[in-house]
Amino acid sequence: MKKGWIIAGVAGLLAVGTFFVVQQFRKLSDLCFVLSDIQFEKINRERITFTVNLRVKNESQFTVNIEGYNLKVYLNNAFVATLKGKRQATLKPNEFSVLSLVVDIAVKDVKALANWYFTSSILLDINNTVLAIHGDLSANINGVGVRNLPVDVKLKVKEAMGSGESKPCL
Repeated sequence: MKKGWIIAGVAGLLAVGTFFVVQQFRKLSDLCFVLSDIQFEKINRERITFTVNLRVKNESQFTVNIEGYNLKVYLNNAFVATLKGKRQATLKPNEFSVLSLVVDIAVKDVKALANWYFTSSILLDINNTVLAIHGDLSANINGVGVRNLPVDVKLKVKEAMGSGESKPCL
């Protein structure tokens, strides 16, 4: 009889522990990204270079170690760059961390930007240009590799430059 209670207790603890871990991993798929700043270093007919600072909120109870990223950058819905890399960053539980991404675009190498009308509209009205970043991060959580944590940020440049950050994480 005592053995049955022990088995039931262990099974209950395993069920509660599994539920907790599954809930935390679900929170990881909803990492909150806030575009906190854009800094333009160069913007002319030949090159567009800027740094995007993303604030990332880790809403789980686990420390997340970012190991790499694969992101696509769009200006006014036109693909302009792919950012791939290995980056070491640590996202502490229930806190914001900043990821800085440098986007360097050779205008002549991007089909959409080869259209002078498209490029000039960006150059003449950069504040109303829509910046979008889509892709995924790979991470390590307590020794367990996690791939494809989604990144999805989209807003007008002036929204990030004027107010200091895009919509807050809820």
